[in-house]
Amino acid sequence: VGSSSACAVSGSSQVTCWGQNSWGEASPPGGSFSSVATGGTHSCGVRTDGTLQCWGLDTVGQTTPPVGQFVAVAVDGDHGCAITAVGTIECWGGNSDGETSPPVGSYSQIASGSNTVCAVPAAGSGIVCWGSDATGVVTNAPTAENYTEVSVSANHACALQVDGDVTCWGHDLSGQCSGTPTATASRNAFASGT
Repeated sequence: VGSSSACAVSGSSQVTCWGQNSWGEASPPGGSFSSVATGGTHSCGVRTDGTLQCWGLDTVGQTTPPVGQFVAVAVDGDHGCAITAVGTIECWGGNSDGETSPPVGSYSQIASGSNTVCAVPAAGSGIVCWGSDATGVVTNAPTAENYTEVSVSANHACALQVDGDVTCWGHDLSGQCSGTPTATASRNAFASGT
């Protein structure tokens, strides 16, 4: 889900997008995809053969992903990051806040919000974030628990712990970090708004 458009992969591996399409961000190419991510003005997907393809506005290379084999992709703002088949992260596009300068390591899941990116380490604990730290998302990322998923918005992030609890950090003006659900409520649905 992007700021004004959304995309999804159908049961037949086709990408369908809807919403704003000013820059072609909701006009996906044909072919088979295993996952898709939508940002403000561009979208990217992992094809079933493991390659990346992006579409939409391309002002700083955000629709020109690296070549290789990938398992997950996250986009927002004017950048994109993806997890390679061996677990490392590659990023492309705008780098105004360091969002396309990922840390070294192996990761299992990735999310992007505005100019901040966070990922779940494949082994070990905590969440690793980089890019803009205007609201404390990078410096306040949790380091102690084991997580399965992370979601990032423009001002805060939330992560799902292995035991089903949710941890959120960053800007808390509307209670988005202090009003997290219990493990029972969070096990089956997990998303952080933009």
